[in-house]
Amino acid sequence: MKKNYYEYICAITLVLWGLVVLYPNGTFESSDVFHAMMRIASEGVWGSIILAVGLFQIFGILCKKSTVRLVSSVLNLLAFITLFILLSLGSLRSTAFVIYLSMCSTSWFVFMDVLEDWKEERGNII
Repeated sequence: MKKNYYEYICAITLVLWGLVVLYPNGTFESSDVFHAMMRIASEGVWGSIILAVGLFQIFGILCKKSTVRLVSSVLNLLAFITLFILLSLGSLRSTAFVIYLSMCSTSWFVFMDVLEDWKEERGNII
């Protein structure tokens, strides 16, 4: 049976990120790198969306539904790309730049792996 360690890492990272942003309130005020995100939505909105994406991905892994896993891996990748871009706009000198870039890369490989599983399940190997 195939292990989904990296898929779990990506999902749990988003869940934890969402929880940190949701509680305690004031996370975005703690650093200038969050200014671009604050202009788009509040902490509560960001935290809720990111938390929901992470929980949805965990649900997909646990229920072993390839379509849910595929959709959730796309959402995970989009979440990390969005965080990477917006936090990079805040400051390229932040250590978050490297961390989110590596999470984008990890999410990409997870997506490709899940896509392969999805194709195999349907017999559509391209």
